[in-house]
Amino acid sequence: MESASYWFGPEQALTLVRSKPYFWSDEVMRTMTVTSLPACQRRYPLPPDGGQAGSVKVFRTAEGNYVMQDGMGQYRVEIALCGMSLEGKTSTLGTLLGSFELVPEGGIRFAPASGS
Repeated sequence: MESASYWFGPEQALTLVRSKPYFWSDEVMRTMTVTSLPACQRRYPLPPDGGQAGSVKVFRTAEGNYVMQDGMGQYRVEIALCGMSLEGKTSTLGTLLGSFELVPEGGIRFAPASGS
């Protein structure tokens, strides 16, 4: 199991968890935990990754919400309500904050965008 978090305040975060249920499988199960303490904390399944998802990019919208995008889809996050939903790809992503990416030595990390 591997995890990485992006904290944007002392009590608000997005945490990506990747786990491989069977060592012989190439498929990786993924979940995103949306945290806004003390109000809420919810975990959402993302589509399994068989190698095509790539990094998960995180954007901040003008409305103050977040959009995450990977090779499998695009997800809208309402941090105050700990809500997350799959949405169609849109051209209005917002400001790139960074991305969850694989580390060559193993594991994952959140890499801030340059200038963030």
